[in-house]
Amino acid sequence: MSNNASKILVSQRCGCPNCGFSFPTSEIQDWYSQPSGGKMTAICPHCGFHDIIPDASGLSIDDATLKEIGKKLFDDGKSPLAGEMQADFLSAFDDRIINDTERNEAIFLQYSDGFASRGGTYALTRIGMFYEFGTRFAKPDLKTAFSYYANDALATDGFALARMGKCLEKGEKGEDSLREAFQCYAHSAALNNDYGKMYLGDCYWHGIGVEPNPDAAGSIYIGLFHSVYEMFVFSHGDNPHILPELCLRLAKLLIETKQKDDESELSALRYALLGRFALAYKQNDTLFRFYELDDIGRELGTIISDLASQVGAVIGNPVYDEDTFYDSFDAFGNMFYLNQGAGQVSFQEGDDHSHSLTLNLACGWMLVIDVMNLYVDFEEGNVNFQFATPGYFYPKKRKTFFFVNVSISSGGTICFLSESGPDRDLYFEFDEDGSGEPLPKGRAGEA
Repeated sequence: MSNNASKILVSQRCGCPNCGFSFPTSEIQDWYSQPSGGKMTAICPHCGFHDIIPDASGLSIDDATLKEIGKKLFDDGKSPLAGEMQADFLSAFDDRIINDTERNEAIFLQYSDGFASRGGTYALTRIGMFYEFGTRFAKPDLKTAFSYYANDALATDGFALARMGKCLEKGEKGEDSLREAFQCYAHSAALNNDYGKMYLGDCYWHGIGVEPNPDAAGSIYIGLFHSVYEMFVFSHGDNPHILPELCLRLAKLLIETKQKDDESELSALRYALLGRFALAYKQNDTLFRFYELDDIGRELGTIISDLASQVGAVIGNPVYDEDTFYDSFDAFGNMFYLNQGAGQVSFQEGDDHSHSLTLNLACGWMLVIDVMNLYVDFEEGNVNFQFATPGYFYPKKRKTFFFVNVSISSGGTICFLSESGPDRDLYFEFDEDGSGEPLPKGRAGEA
């Protein structure tokens, strides 16, 4: 009944001892493979269990035999094996291993509901999102979604509270329930849930159940951003969390509340580029299979297109200059690479007044951002920058050492602070007038 693809493919009919159906082999459309790398096993098109008996096996697949085997194996769905089969189907559906058909979706809903009825918190949340967002075959049903989120088993679940607030905000009660939505978000935020905090920021921005206060919204978003951004970078993209949604909000808030100038436009574009990059990773998150990621992607794309034309940015290969160094290392005001032990730097002045800087960060990679070329991507190992701007470089010889901190001043000075003390620090100044005056020693303005 497992690893039986070769037998099934030469069979005319198959039978499933769980549901008791026998059927033509041609009805089989989905296959399951053990995580350990086992051979392919057919999935029953009627119940989703991977326990198919092919007639080429020599075993009987008449109704009486299927019923007898099913009773011994699954005990009317009460055995541990039945639970494992159901969990395997749910995982295969969420991981998009099996076809997204109406029948499979109905089976998914049936098994999810069974786990939810037994108080499974993930199942309760998952089925709530199923109803909240709808699917290819089912329209959203906010009332049913709310009932799952409001289950007693999720009473202290910050994410479920945030989703309850969203249902209320969308009009679950058929009336103005924005104040209740605000209270759900506040409760979720108090439980330290990032979604609740983000939606609470939305309330202050747009006046949802509270007086509008864009400054309060911005403070909430920024307070979330640094930790979420750091989490994304150091997971190498595996944990995008709320970064796409958060970047979209920060970009839109900058556009709406700041004076129209190059600096705010570049900042908004930087957030939007990062958000779109992180979105590609979030689309692999099974929990958000039906989440409004397409809408987020469209909004980010529109912002990038509009701002790129305003500032003159174009799609191209990254240019590893001082702007890219700043965008990649400290553009968002948080040098979190230092939290990982910083890294190693080599700095050399060329004969043509160019300067070569090689970074190898302790985490092993760097998220390189070049706003003017609309480029964002992870780069591993050494990352090399070329600074063509004339400037002062101290000391005047090649230095390679581990740095523990970095200072980037508004005047254009970069200082890599050595673990060996001030005498081993490395300074570079972008000197537009070419005076090349030496920099004062010391460590003022450390990050």
